[in-house]
Amino acid sequence: MNHFCAAKTAFDVPRWGPNVAEFVKRFDPRYTAGEGPKRLKNMYFTYLVEMRALVKAAPYLLQVQHLHTGVVVTGVVVTSIVVTGVVVASVVVTGVVVAAGVV
Repeated sequence: MNHFCAAKTAFDVPRWGPNVAEFVKRFDPRYTAGEGPKRLKNMYFTYLVEMRALVKAAPYLLQVQHLHTGVVVTGVVVTSIVVTGVVVASVVVTGVVVAAGVV
């Protein structure tokens, strides 16, 4: 597992990607007074709860044709992201791919 965070480049443009040093700083028991493993367990638990909630909402979310964000292009992109998230969550939680009515 890699920890992802933004690292500043020479041009002050954030670049997202794996950052092992940051992962160690936040989760290694030596640097977190033994709290690192608890933090990982809490993060994993929260992730599972969120995935289960997304799967439970899947029937509704897959019927939505367009999420209204105020900007048409953004709404289409967000709708696509939500549908993709529902499909991924269903695989993570149940191991079964839900039928997605992709917009």
